[in-house]
Amino acid sequence: MKSYKGKKIHYAEFTGKDEQGQDDYLYKGFCQKNGKPHGQGKLFLLLSDNNKALSSKWFQEGLWLNGNFYKGTYDMSPIQKQVGYFFPENVGLDIELHGEGAAYHYGRSVSKYKNDEPIGSVIGTFKEGSLIKGKITNAFKIRYTEYDFIKHIHYEGFSPNKEKDHQMRKGKIFFKNGDIFEGKMIFDAPEGIGKHYVAKTKKTHLGLFKGGNFVKWITSKK
Repeated sequence: MKSYKGKKIHYAEFTGKDEQGQDDYLYKGFCQKNGKPHGQGKLFLLLSDNNKALSSKWFQEGLWLNGNFYKGTYDMSPIQKQVGYFFPENVGLDIELHGEGAAYHYGRSVSKYKNDEPIGSVIGTFKEGSLIKGKITNAFKIRYTEYDFIKHIHYEGFSPNKEKDHQMRKGKIFFKNGDIFEGKMIFDAPEGIGKHYVAKTKKTHLGLFKGGNFVKWITSKK
């Protein structure tokens, strides 16, 4: 019998049921004696009432620890594919990236998914599903932001404010018109004093922002 992380494991295939008694998932892989997935395995999520065959192409494949998926690929064809480490306490549809990881978005396009041509991505370090350091590519296209004038966002650090607002980040916002904001932001909105590069004039200005709104220019420099 094999072992993983100090526990004996064996290969098994089984289904799990939801509260209504319907098949909820199909697991194929290694598990402990108590039946909890542990080691390499693949879990198919069953999202319809048809229990005779796999009703979903969504799956979680990789390494499991004491029944929880913690490293591998969460494939939500053709919407999104997440790769990396996951928060160990969440299961099923609620799992979230936690640690180094990436989320590739395909805009529900089957062809883009099959050809692995994402329309945008979120790549870097995550904390319970929220990116704290990394890059968001084509932020508006993948609905990371509601502002269509934002193209990309780079988080360069995690900086909670005095009220412990864990959406506070340090980094850059790249706008479609070529402008670039550099400083603190709450998710996708500039906050406090930051640098604003104006593409049209090729000058960088120091400004004050609040809640994403421009308040006033402080200084400007060449």
